[in-house]
Amino acid sequence: MYWPTNNAASKSTPIINQPDSINQGIPKILPKPNLSTEKTPNLSGIVVDQNNKPLADVLISVKDTNNNLKTIIKTNQLGQFYYQSPLHPDNYILSPQKDNYQFNEELINIDDQGIAPLLLITK
Repeated sequence: MYWPTNNAASKSTPIINQPDSINQGIPKILPKPNLSTEKTPNLSGIVVDQNNKPLADVLISVKDTNNNLKTIIKTNQLGQFYYQSPLHPDNYILSPQKDNYQFNEELINIDDQGIAPLLLITK
């Protein structure tokens, strides 16, 4: 994924267009979520649609490979999610859900160094 920028914003700052009724078409500059490749023990990332538009209020079920529910995470208004409690090194299945959108389940592996932030995209 890339972060579109303009000359006034730094290359690490995404520009998200808000409806004209909010700001008369002026892009709102938002801080970039941490999508580096640096691993952490915390599960984090962003959920977007196929047009790279962040999706708010997506519920992400996190299950182990025995289908035991570990937690449910909800994205914020910027499509970002962050689970503060570290997950133990293991494989996990992420199942994002939001009305009127379809997602694939994602199998992830958290190793001893953790996991890099994730990008989840609708089908």
